[in-house]
Amino acid sequence: CMKAIMEIFDEVWTSGSYPGEHNVPEPTHIRTTAEAIGSRNSGPLFRPAEEEWRFEYQQLNPKSGDSEARYEAYKHATSYTEVLSLGVAHMMSTSVNCSAKNAKSKLHSDIKYDIAHGHLRVYDPRLTPGIVAEVSDGADEGGICYPEWLKAKLVLLPKKGDLGLPKNWRGICLLDIASKLLSCVLVERLKEVMEENGPENHCGFRPDRGTIDGTFNLIMALRKRQEHNLETYVSF
Repeated sequence: CMKAIMEIFDEVWTSGSYPGEHNVPEPTHIRTTAEAIGSRNSGPLFRPAEEEWRFEYQQLNPKSGDSEARYEAYKHATSYTEVLSLGVAHMMSTSVNCSAKNAKSKLHSDIKYDIAHGHLRVYDPRLTPGIVAEVSDGADEGGICYPEWLKAKLVLLPKKGDLGLPKNWRGICLLDIASKLLSCVLVERLKEVMEENGPENHCGFRPDRGTIDGTFNLIMALRKRQEHNLETYVSF
C-alpha cells in the first residue's frame, strides 16, 4: 500500500499539479542556492524555500530505491500539501512497517526509531486516572470500543490522467491507529496462549505447524461418507 502511495505522490508532486496548492503557505525566509545554480547553470541567485526544496526532492530520483531519503522527503512535504499529508504523511508515520517486508527497503520498522524521532508517542495509562477507571469499569461488560475506532476518514488520491474526471481519483479509508495497535497486541498475546493451551490438532495459524495431516484425514472421512451415500454438513 505504501509503494502505491509513494508512486502517486511522486507523479503529482513532480508535475506540480498536486491538490491543495492554494493552501501552500508563503515562505518566510529565502536561502542561497549557489550549489544548485552551479549544477544547473541557470536560475536566479535566490529562490523561495519551497522551490529549493522541490529541486532537492527531484534530485533524489524516486526510482533509485533510496527509501530512507524518500522517507525524509515525504516528511518535509507535509509542510506544503495539506491534502496529501492526510494520505501520505499520516500513514508514513504510523505504517512504516508496511514496506519493511521488502528485503531491499531501507525504511525503519523499529518502533524505537519512530519514538526517538517523534513519529509515535507512547503514554502511560497510569498517569491518566480517567482511562484506568474506564478500563476497570468496562472490562467485564463485553470489552471496550471507542466510537472513534468505528469511523474511517475518506481521503482522495489522484491517479493518472485528467484529474477533472471522477474516475481518475481513488478513495482510501484511514482507520484509527489506536485500534490497529491494540489489534496487533491482542494477536501477539493470543499466539502465546494458543501455543500453550491450544489443542494439538489445531495447527492453523501456528508457527512451524502444518495442516497436511488434518487435511488428509478430512479427505478420507469425506470419501468414506460418499461411498456409503451419506450426506455431509458443514457448520460454522
